[in-house]
Amino acid sequence: MDLFMRKIAFLILTLALAPVACAPPADPKAKEEKKDSGEEKTKDGEKAKDEDGKKATLSPEELAKKKKAQAELDKKLSDPDLIIANRELWAQAPAEAQDKAIAKVAKTLGAAYGLVSAKEYECGKRKHRIATFRHEKSGLLLQLIPGGVYQMGDEGYTKKRRVKAMLIGAFEVRQSCWDKIGGENKRDKKGADWPVNNVSWDDAVAWLKKAGDGLRLPSVVEWEYACRAGTTSEHFWGDEAGADYCWHDKNSGGSYHAVTEHSAKTNAFGLADCSGNLFEWCDDMLSATSTLRAYSGGKFEGDLYDCRSAKRGGNVPDTRSPSVGFRVARSID
Repeated sequence: MDLFMRKIAFLILTLALAPVACAPPADPKAKEEKKDSGEEKTKDGEKAKDEDGKKATLSPEELAKKKKAQAELDKKLSDPDLIIANRELWAQAPAEAQDKAIAKVAKTLGAAYGLVSAKEYECGKRKHRIATFRHEKSGLLLQLIPGGVYQMGDEGYTKKRRVKAMLIGAFEVRQSCWDKIGGENKRDKKGADWPVNNVSWDDAVAWLKKAGDGLRLPSVVEWEYACRAGTTSEHFWGDEAGADYCWHDKNSGGSYHAVTEHSAKTNAFGLADCSGNLFEWCDDMLSATSTLRAYSGGKFEGDLYDCRSAKRGGNVPDTRSPSVGFRVARSID
């Protein structure tokens, strides 16, 4: 009997000391991280960030509305005509969709214009992927810029304007391009990459007519839109006065410059010297009652204030000035 009782006692002791299989203790930190990341499932399984950056549950109705809005946006972003007409959509569209729009424009332009490249430009807290075309007859380089709406003007006078997509010169018209077409010019410096100056509005229009292929002067609305490249500041690079994106009286040394000297200091549409260097003729009259043709952009001998994106001046159409040249434009529809 004693032996039997000892065996029973040994068996009970053995069972009491045996390891018990169980899950490892929960990690409080991991649980908290799971909570913060919003991984706990809700009945609809969807989460959205609230204003504090935490995850908040979307109701089925909100989820359906969100999905519908995204589907509509995706449809717009895949439409070449819509994205080229709207700068905001263009900025959101993937490169593949942009390339389809660029190819469609290239087909419209025909053999007179060749596609050079498409690249990103960034300035003034704006960034755009822009295609460059070459006008084969003159060698002009033009940027394909998407259309959009903007607030034209400054200093208490602004007006909302809509601009269609267009081509606009990457530079002021260079002497090398001018000479390929030919025309009267009283330039005071010579050099292939120097802009033509001492050119009147009449001279510019006559040259553009000779160049053909739809080339023209931009309107003042188009010019300012292209200069701003989506910005609302005084200048396309911002409001600060110490920028080195334009030639003015404090940094020009009293002379205009070859356009290639600012080829790496462009606005977000890839345009160089649209502020400073030379004033640029536009197609419009300076005002509805004026007999003067408008020009925009400031000049090398003017102060930085005169180089604002909204700055305009004017002169009679047959007047030539050493501080005035021009930039070309071309409609795409």
